[in-house]
Formats: sequence, structure tokens, C-alpha cells
Amino acid sequence: MVYWIGHVLFWIFFKSFLFLRAFGAEHIPKESGYVLASNHLSNLDPMILGIASGRRLSYFAKASLFKSKFFSTILPLVGAFPARRGIADPSSIRESIRRLNTKQGLVMFPQGGRQIGVIDPENAKPGVGMIAAKAGVPIVPAYICGSNKAMAPKSKLIKPARVTVYFGSPIHIKQGESYRETAYAVMEAIKELSLKVSK
Repeated sequence: MVYWIGHVLFWIFFKSFLFLRAFGAEHIPKESGYVLASNHLSNLDPMILGIASGRRLSYFAKASLFKSKFFSTILPLVGAFPARRGIADPSSIRESIRRLNTKQGLVMFPQGGRQIGVIDPENAKPGVGMIAAKAGVPIVPAYICGSNKAMAPKSKLIKPARVTVYFGSPIHIKQGESYRETAYAVMEAIKELSLKVSK
């Protein structure tokens, strides 16, 4: 209930303040779990993807945030669960697969942290391929444009800006393909979406 109340409030805010538009939402599976893999420009991106996709999503959040009583109460209500950065965290991997098996969507950023500029598939993190393969779910590539103008890195202020999200066709894991090869293919798909936008 809290998730969907927040969803409606953010929908109103993003539509009126950020002029949020989404294209290709028909590519998002309606009856199964999936990984939603996107470029990452701003701290707003997880919420933007949630509004643009129209489906309930789960997110990784820094484990340190859960040390706060406030965040440890709020974050689980909006779909977030703790993950330790920079290491393979078995508990967060198990939780992500559990959620995918319950037909939820899971947001992942194959680039790792926030990056503005050219999308380089060579830098894709293999975790996106590993989790999708272990859960047996497709990966939907997404490209966000403009969220860094709404909320710049290190900024705590949100400014009016035009934000657009483009979803691509689902990518299904190929038998025998390595996690890194899958991650590369996903980043290639995100890059292709960005190139279509720039034309």
C-alpha cells in the first residue's frame, strides 16, 4: 500500500515538474519477473524508472542506509533492500533472485555508479548477467535522458527539467553465454537506445 501511494505521488510530481515521458513500455513483461537494466545519471533514476515502467520494482540500496531507523523503516516499504557496494554480497544476490521469482522487476545499473557521457559496453558489470541467468528472467534495457539536469550529482535539489525514458526489447539469456557477455550485450542495447535518441 505504501509503495503505491508513493508511486501515485511521485507520478504526479514527475509528470508535472519533470515532464516525464516514457516510450516502449510495451516491452516490459506483464506476467513475469525481469531485470530492468539502465544507464545511471542521477539519484532520481530508480524512482523515475518505477514511474515510467508502471510496474512494481525492487532496488538495491546502500547497506549503510539501513543503519538509520528512518531509512530502515521506509526503504523496505518502497521496494529497496540492502546491498554492500564493491563486493559480491551473497545475501543481496539471494534476495534479488527471490524477488524476481515472485514476478517482480529488479532495477540494475550495469555501469555501476552514476556516469554521464558515452556509454561503454566494455565497462559493463557482469552482475546483471549473473542475476538474470540465475533467476531465469529476461533483461529489459532502458535509457534515461535528462535526469542529471533535474538533479545533478552531489546536489540535493531537484530542478525542473525534461526527463525521458526509452525501453528496448527484452534480452533473453543465451545458453552457454558468460555473464560478462550478457552484460556487454545489455550495455550495447542501452547504447543503441541512446544513439536513436540523439538522431
